[in-house]
Amino acid sequence: MNNGFLIPLAKEAEGAAKNILKGYGLGLIKPKFFIIDAEKASLEGRSYERTDVIGYDKKGGIFGLPIWDTLTLVALPYTDASGKSIPQATLTLDIALFEINNSRNIVKTQIAGRNGTIKEYMSDGDYQIKIRGCLDSGLSNVPPIKLLNDLRVITECPTSISANCNFLDYFLVNEIVIEEAKIIQNEGARNLVNFELSCISDTPFELDA
Repeated sequence: MNNGFLIPLAKEAEGAAKNILKGYGLGLIKPKFFIIDAEKASLEGRSYERTDVIGYDKKGGIFGLPIWDTLTLVALPYTDASGKSIPQATLTLDIALFEINNSRNIVKTQIAGRNGTIKEYMSDGDYQIKIRGCLDSGLSNVPPIKLLNDLRVITECPTSISANCNFLDYFLVNEIVIEEAKIIQNEGARNLVNFELSCISDTPFELDA
């Protein structure tokens, strides 16, 4: 691959890179945006064309390669505590960072005179999911009011939220319940607002009549 071709592509990714670096101070990641192994990038580019295998759409990332993942959250219409009808809200994030913990339901039984416990597997627990992201208005000194309103409607939704994301698809998660939401201002940057969602996976089921 021609190294001269890498420069304009790297500049396109620079804006998204700066946003996430500002939002979370991920200084250790920063060199990876500018120190590029041309041979490795070429190999990754060829494998990335096989979307039937890896399942990624072609949004975001250096050279179109995924660094983070696009996430779409959808809250269906609901009625809030005051009786007001809230319309459907959709929030699409081009950059989102995920942390997933998998818990399992294990019953441990102590036996007198025996070291340790007897473990009985009952079932898999919910996935505990942490989503971190940054809302950006795209305009200097202008807060992302529309995005913040959509995020508020989604976090206040009393039912499960639809989550469309390649990374979550690997764990067969397409619905989540938000347990806690943190909204964090950035000092000196009104156009950027960080958020962190603590969620659990949800599996819809129907009770037999």
